[in-house]
Amino acid sequence: MGRDWVLRQLESWWGDPSRQDRMFLLQGGPGVGKSAFAVHLAHFGRDKVVAASFYWYDKVAYPIRRHAL
Repeated sequence: MGRDWVLRQLESWWGDPSRQDRMFLLQGGPGVGKSAFAVHLAHFGRDKVVAASFYWYDKVAYPIRRHAL
């Protein structure tokens, strides 16, 4: 996929028993591979993924991530 660095970061996050956060936010500009990575994750990480959502929002109207929740 050419996004091995993202996969390594996600695996590090998953493997850290001291982590406090339960959400992994994947964000980036158009065409960088977010959707392709999400499909890969949904297929190969299905034993660890409880839910996945895609959000599109107007940055002017929703400048804070928690609004997407």
